[in-house]
Order: sequence, then C-alpha cells, then structure tokens
Amino acid sequence: MRRIILSLFCLSAAACGSTVAPGGASTGHSATTGVAPGCAVDTDCDVGQFCANGHCQRPSVAGSTSGSSGSSSASSASSTGSSSGSGSSSSTSSSSSSSSSGSSGSTGRDAGPPVSCGEPFDAGPGPFTFDGGQLPGAYTAHDLQDPSGPNWGLVHFPDGGGGRATVYGVIATTPKTLISDGGFVCTYGAWVSDPGGGPYSGLLVIAYGYRNGSGVCDSDGIIPDDLQPGDALKLTGFVKEFCLDPGTFQPTWPCPGDSAVTELKLVDGGAQILGTAPLPAPTVVDPGQIGTGSGYDNAPYDGVLLQVRRSDDQMMHVTSENPDAPAYFGNWVLESHVWVNHQFRYDTDPAAGDAFLCATGVYGYENGNWKIQPRSDRDLGSAP
Repeated sequence: MRRIILSLFCLSAAACGSTVAPGGASTGHSATTGVAPGCAVDTDCDVGQFCANGHCQRPSVAGSTSGSSGSSSASSASSTGSSSGSGSSSSTSSSSSSSSSGSSGSTGRDAGPPVSCGEPFDAGPGPFTFDGGQLPGAYTAHDLQDPSGPNWGLVHFPDGGGGRATVYGVIATTPKTLISDGGFVCTYGAWVSDPGGGPYSGLLVIAYGYRNGSGVCDSDGIIPDDLQPGDALKLTGFVKEFCLDPGTFQPTWPCPGDSAVTELKLVDGGAQILGTAPLPAPTVVDPGQIGTGSGYDNAPYDGVLLQVRRSDDQMMHVTSENPDAPAYFGNWVLESHVWVNHQFRYDTDPAAGDAFLCATGVYGYENGNWKIQPRSDRDLGSAP
C-alpha cells in the first residue's frame, strides 16, 4: 500500500509569500506589499514583483502558527496577520495565480491572472461562503497532530489507533485522489489544513472504496468527488497512526523511526463541505530542516502545506532524476535528500542539475521516504 504526499514549485520570489516555520528565515508576522501602477502582465514589473489588478506588487509575507484551535479569513491584493495565544488568526494574502482542474465555477471561485509559478488552486478573491467559526466539541488538525497538545491523548490510543473525532473548519489543500489501489480495497484521500497553517496544521483524510464489476476502483462515496482546494470542511472519522514495515510493506506498529503518518479514516457521511474559504499560506522551511536521513525534523510537517526554500535564497538543485534506478517509480530528489513524487500526474521530467528556487506542497511519508508531490505541471513551472 502507498501513502502519498504532494507539492508545488515556485521559481521567483514573487510566487513565494508564506508563513515561516520555526528555524526558518523569520518568525512572527509581517506584511511587505509594494504597489506601482500600470501593468498588464508580470513582465511589465520589476524583478521580484508580479502583476495583479493592474498594479505591480511585491510578495506578501504573513502567517500564524495555529494552537489548539484556529480560524482565518483572507482576500487578495493585500496582506496582514495577527494571532493570539489560542491560535486564532486572521490574514489576507496577495493572490495572483490561476485556478486549475475544476477549482472555479460551481463553487464560486474567481481565478486571478496567471503567474510563472504559483498556487494553481488559488481560491481567488471569492466570493467565499464559509466565514469560519467553531463547533463545540470539535477538534482541529493541530489537536490530532501535536503530541504535546492538550487534546492529543484524547484521540490517540497506545496501539496506534484512535477514537472517533470531528474536525471542523479545515480547508482542503488538495483535490481528492486515489492513494492506493492494492488488492480489492481502493483507498481515496485528500489533505486538509487548519486555516492558520504552521507546524502540525495539516492532516490526511482517507476513505475506502472497492473495485467495480470491471475490476476498476470506483468512488468511495464519502469524500466528495469534486472536492477542490479552498473547500471548507466538517470531517468525522477515526484517528490512526499509519506506517508500513520496511521489509514486508505491511501495516505495522510501533512505527519505525519517524515514519508515522496521522490519518483520519472517515465514517459514512463523514465529509461535509461547509463552503469555500481562502487557502492557508504555506509554511516556509529550509531544505536543511526536512528530508530523508537522520537529524531532520519531519513529524511537525506531516500533511502540512510547506514551502521548501533555502534561507539564503539560493537555488535548489535536482541531485537525482531517478533514485530508484534501474527501477522507476516517479521519484526525483532535490538537494540530495528532499524527495519528490508523482501522486498527481504531470509531464515535467526534471533532469539532474535543474534548479528551483522554492517548492511548495503537502508533505508526508511514503515507502521509506518523506516526500513532496506536485499536483500538476503548473506546480512545477520550469527549471531555469
């Protein structure tokens, strides 16, 4: 069985406004938005700027790290941030990328102008139909992920299983995808985030379907087939720590090393779309903080929307175009230890030596390595 993750790549600083993780280039909240009139496309602007709403704008940097609860509202064209000790946050972030693969239309999303590399599932300026709020007795993704938090022990059992939990107000950061098609059972999933982002803010939700009469995986009937990033959700299911034995590739407990992935296995009727909302800002991590090998701090970023970027803003390079050679499983590697995979289909085929400024996406563990995975060629842009 496979448990999979995903990613997005930015090739200019203008595409990289984000929340900075502990150990990154900065902490706290800031907004640095510069505006100059008169642009139609990004190339009309200075280096490090992008064109939005007819003006050249600098990238915004805003963020909050969620605590045991969090809520957020956002709009395009400006950036502000605030937080309190409880983890509640309100932010607005600059938005200029186009929507992709159904992320506009019936859900009421408007796409911004395209950029060279940015969030392909941008929720746009709205109209947004979910205004946040709390549900008494519900949990956040942070509650289910942070072992030092006050609620973690309420939903996690010593054997790796967990109790029934309702998670309210999380935002989808990926579309629905088929995660595993091994055997008769077909595992579907999607990744969600607390609105404020930050460490422990992400979560993988899964549901089981089965093969139809033709032997093809059919829908699970629980996760909406038309789920798109920006959908706000109420989710109910059972918490589980999932991992595979590296020798047999069968589920095991306790999990070896740092390979545990927290999942919420949804019950029937356990996924309800509440409306649409702004996407959380990605959390910035230096490639030296995460990856395959010893000494990396991966667990806080399980399922989190990350932006991998060197703190000195130098380019990251593809150091292996096929680390599984002579076999091929669609993996490639940045900076010798940050793995990238093909959970979502794309045509870009990076070669050793190609360079990227930043890589943004949901992070998780699969078959022996922590990985990020692009959702489309739009995620990857093009290597300079």
